[in-house]
Amino acid sequence: MSTYLVVADSSKARIMHLTPGLFPALEPVETLECPSARLAKHEMQSDRGATVFARAGHAGPGSPQSARSSTGSDHDPHVVEMDRFAKSIAGKLDLARQQGHAHRFLLVAGPHFLGVLRKHLSDPTRHLVTGELDRDLIHSPDTQIVETLRREGLLAPAA
Repeated sequence: MSTYLVVADSSKARIMHLTPGLFPALEPVETLECPSARLAKHEMQSDRGATVFARAGHAGPGSPQSARSSTGSDHDPHVVEMDRFAKSIAGKLDLARQQGHAHRFLLVAGPHFLGVLRKHLSDPTRHLVTGELDRDLIHSPDTQIVETLRREGLLAPAA
């Protein structure tokens, strides 16, 4: 059975083939990046929302009042990008499952991003997730990732 290990945060994901054993091997399959997730909010917004004037009524004879409001969106662009990135990761995992490259998945990500990623997994792929760890290890070396997975009981301990 082939296991894929996904180590991710809101701007980067490392998908690796995990070969278990006394000395587990992590072979890179793909690295995905979302550089826009690291941008400041003002750098992510292209234009300020347009201003709309609506006639609100009369203050008195012959003096109309206007109401003004912005059509700018209330969403946080970081949240939108994180959601889009999680959806693309889930798509890659679905494809790996459909093509028979992966039969099990281990997911490692910070608690918030793990929840967003989970939301985008298809039911068949979600059923193949055999372990999750809510920890941000994206910048950790492979040896530390393996050691953490062992310590958390997601990999067999070293003999």
